[in-house]
Amino acid sequence: TPIVCSGCSDAFHAIHTGLLRSECEALIANGTYEWLCSKCVSIEKALHADVEVAHPEGKEISEPTTSTTRDGLRILQWNADGLNPKIHELRKRALELDLDAILVQESNFRENSKTPYITGYTSIRVDRKGKTGGGLISYVKNSLRHEKIKDECKDGTETSTFSVKMSRNKWLKVTNAYCPPSTSLAFANQNLR
Repeated sequence: TPIVCSGCSDAFHAIHTGLLRSECEALIANGTYEWLCSKCVSIEKALHADVEVAHPEGKEISEPTTSTTRDGLRILQWNADGLNPKIHELRKRALELDLDAILVQESNFRENSKTPYITGYTSIRVDRKGKTGGGLISYVKNSLRHEKIKDECKDGTETSTFSVKMSRNKWLKVTNAYCPPSTSLAFANQNLR
């Protein structure tokens, strides 16, 4: 009977688990168990290392970097519908995909909520004012020079714009935007019929 990793769901023959035969038998006899393969253990160690280090939040201008030219950015865009319970998943993806920027909509933070951080990234956070839900958070890799441009909320649509230095004289503007379904054009058109 194979032992299945609780992290990645890959199946391993008992001799490839690093466990003693008696430990494998006990896991299988138990029926439900938590066991991680060596790859998932490495990822978990990297994720839990995040808890020890705080990172600056919301700097208007990042520190200068030594990189000179970039052809593009690896950006992940995600409507989280509440980031706090899913932050470990996001940290894992940031590590696996080597992302330059992460744009999250519906972070659902309250004004007094702590900002979840990801090792190696600076956060740009915009909370919805006066209502629950919504909110934006962007993470930009610390090695990228970036500047916060502006945050805006108009007719329910939330935006947060920043720029990333691509080369000596070239900056790329990036906007994280969320338009709730109730304020979208499609919703308005449907209600007019």
